[in-house]
Amino acid sequence: MVALNSELEEVIKIINRWFERYKEEGDEMAVEMFVDDLEYTEPYVRRLFDMGIITAEEYWQFLKYCDSLVEELKKIAGIERIDFRFR
Repeated sequence: MVALNSELEEVIKIINRWFERYKEEGDEMAVEMFVDDLEYTEPYVRRLFDMGIITAEEYWQFLKYCDSLVEELKKIAGIERIDFRFR
């Protein structure tokens, strides 16, 4: 995901670190914990959008990116059919 806003880029760096950590565990609990972590970031990013710091496009790209990471982690854990969503 390419983000131009520095605050959004920092959030994405944090999420990528979480993803790498949970990817090493690679089980259902890791997916659940990752989704829980993502739930803390969404209100912050939503606030960035509400304040006009990021665009609607950046906000929706962020959500799509997080969804793609959750799906990838589910594949790693072998639980593609379980519905884990962070929003």
